[in-house]
Amino acid sequence: MLLIREGTWTTVQEDRPDEPDDDWVKKDEKAQSTISLSIEDSQIVHICKCGSAKEMWDELQKVHERANLSNKLYLMRRLYQAKLKPDQDMQNYIRSTLEIVERLRGIGEEIPDFHIAALLLSGLPDNYETLVTALDARPDDELTLEYVKGKLIDEYRRRSDSSTTESDKLESALKTKFKGKAAGAGSTPRETRECFFCKKPGHLKNDCRAWKAKMSKLEKASSQKAKSAVSDAESCPESSVAFTINVDTLSSNGWYIDSGATSHMTNDRNFFTEFSETKPVKVTVANGQYMMSEGVGDGYLHCQTSDDVKRILVKDVLYVPALETNLLSVKRLTKQGNVVTFEGNNCIISTDRMLRVRSPMIHTSLSVRRLTL
Repeated sequence: MLLIREGTWTTVQEDRPDEPDDDWVKKDEKAQSTISLSIEDSQIVHICKCGSAKEMWDELQKVHERANLSNKLYLMRRLYQAKLKPDQDMQNYIRSTLEIVERLRGIGEEIPDFHIAALLLSGLPDNYETLVTALDARPDDELTLEYVKGKLIDEYRRRSDSSTTESDKLESALKTKFKGKAAGAGSTPRETRECFFCKKPGHLKNDCRAWKAKMSKLEKASSQKAKSAVSDAESCPESSVAFTINVDTLSSNGWYIDSGATSHMTNDRNFFTEFSETKPVKVTVANGQYMMSEGVGDGYLHCQTSDDVKRILVKDVLYVPALETNLLSVKRLTKQGNVVTFEGNNCIISTDRMLRVRSPMIHTSLSVRRLTL
């Protein structure tokens, strides 16, 4: 860039004229000075015998940008083995990867932006797998290099902020604990207030054994409910949980009746009337990859019939934020006492011979039906 700004770049690009004029000589001498003053002292040995700026440039290029096979293999090996280290900043990881890419481009090896984005994602540790899965579910035309870089930096900042907040909370809790111990080192007064839960004096609700036993029982019941929602997927030898590939564009807020899903699933947190947060559960999709559920609960579907609106209770629905659309499992519907039949271009859900929902179908190669709400 210095040579371009000084107007001497042509002396590096073009061969020396047979009879150079004074203007060309001045530009060449200026370019030689700029090159000599811009490199480290250890590099002077490579250009000390050169007679023009072009010769200097060519010599330095031979040393630092060798276009032979071994140099290409070395750089490509570094590129494909690049990993985000535990203590490495995300911007530094992206910058070092792009530097290798630019060096490869300098020796004539072009790397497409889509491959660079894929390499950045493949170099992330396992705790970024949720982000990688969410990005993999997006269309290819949206996964530009700039988009992926932005998402990686945002996720790194979010984790850094969360880690700092947790550290501050722990430090504050420790200070409060030690302060409380110091204040009560002399004597601890006996509690005389009445418990709001068991109505017995001498302790508060947070210290009540009966309250703690009830909370433990509810927590176990919630955990069992989450396990029940995915038990079919674990017992099925094929482990088919959801078909989310469709020949048509799926609606993110629509509901689809899926004959291959083993559990009801939704990406809408507002759907639930009852909800329990659970430990993340792997949900396998048709292409062999998986997403993570964040809870389970119940909710109602409001379905328009010919004369009114029907409210249908749907139980044990997994909350999967990364899911592209909402899925109703035929297997689950039938287990809950419903009868699901496909007649012509309609899907019919009924209970005890009473029609509950009749919905037109969208035919696909994967037998996914859309339920029109």
